[in-house]
Amino acid sequence: MIKPRLMPALCWLMGVSWLVPVFAQTTREEADVRTAVQRSLPFLEKEGVAWMTSKGCASCHQVPFLLWSHAEARASGIAVDDRKLAEWTEWTWQFSRTRRAWFKLTKESLDAPREHDVLPPEVSAKLKDLIEKPFATEEQLVAELARVLTREELTQHKAALVKRATRPLEPDNDGGGLDTLSQLLLGRARDPDIAKASEYRADLRDLMLRWQQPDGSWKAAGQLPSQNRPPAESNEVSTRWAVLALGSPEKPDAPTDQAVKRALDFLCKTKPGSSNESLVTALLVEQKYGTAERAADLLAQLRARQNPDGGWAWRGTGDSDAFATGQSLYALNQSSLRADDPVVQRGVGHLIKSQQADGSWLVPSRAISAATNQARLDKLAPIYRYWGTAWASIGLSGTLPGSQPKHAWKP
Repeated sequence: MIKPRLMPALCWLMGVSWLVPVFAQTTREEADVRTAVQRSLPFLEKEGVAWMTSKGCASCHQVPFLLWSHAEARASGIAVDDRKLAEWTEWTWQFSRTRRAWFKLTKESLDAPREHDVLPPEVSAKLKDLIEKPFATEEQLVAELARVLTREELTQHKAALVKRATRPLEPDNDGGGLDTLSQLLLGRARDPDIAKASEYRADLRDLMLRWQQPDGSWKAAGQLPSQNRPPAESNEVSTRWAVLALGSPEKPDAPTDQAVKRALDFLCKTKPGSSNESLVTALLVEQKYGTAERAADLLAQLRARQNPDGGWAWRGTGDSDAFATGQSLYALNQSSLRADDPVVQRGVGHLIKSQQADGSWLVPSRAISAATNQARLDKLAPIYRYWGTAWASIGLSGTLPGSQPKHAWKP
């Protein structure tokens, strides 16, 4: 449970969002959108906080979208509890930082014979309480070694122990997962650029860079590899989200810039796949880094995918769902389409009409997941309901006056 006493330490996250009018809606239409977003927030808070307390995990489909949906609502002039938002963000950051084990001694690493760094039995015996204990930095490991070893033992064996403890890129070092990190950066893009917020974003970016593949891509993780599309397409989608996250909102440093360029070289050999999200992410990347002509073509493709009921489907010919519709509105908002554009209006109308009494949107797990077992689909149903509700709320928030494209930095 998040403790109230954490609140003073979290004031770094509170700030005033920049508000630049972009869309012109009628008062009634705007009121309907605001009401829909406001109705969604209690559901997102209740289920998101429940996930944090019961699972103790940030998760690519839950906690980042708790933060992102509330940040979008706040940026669009909808009142949110800044204190809670700050607490949730601090909890998430701490979770991510505990999911690092760049240094960890194991029984195997201590027992393994090494030609030039043989550990005396008395030294190994003193280290038994450190076995399997993770450390995010070499400094943290050395501090613990200094606590259990004599000064002479530490001086003699420090280099050998650091070498034995150094871990490769492995699941223990995921910080919550690539897609979680991307969503956290995108969702927190409007934080005030003060020291704590900048440290938070820099920390997430640094870990993402470590996980980039040799070909410039990033591998999908969490729920994404099990969605109903080819694995290569999921990796391409994750790579596009990562590129967008790393380039938002400020100009990247040199290592980040190089990582983005390598990713763009990889992506230039790809094209949108079968899922609507693949088209959405291709459009967003093209708008930010590509050509106006190609972006216009992708935008036309997205508009053409709209169903007669105003929504979009996870896959081209399927039934409309809030997940795909929210993502599509998000992309249209980033494209600076006016709220009175017929495509935007129909998308908004579909979401307003399909919202449930509790503020959520139903998203059939069968529409997105590749699972065929009914028990598995039933288990996934709450996840996709939450995920889709968050995307619907984000998409609707972006159509309100005061919202603006967040990817402000242009290369």
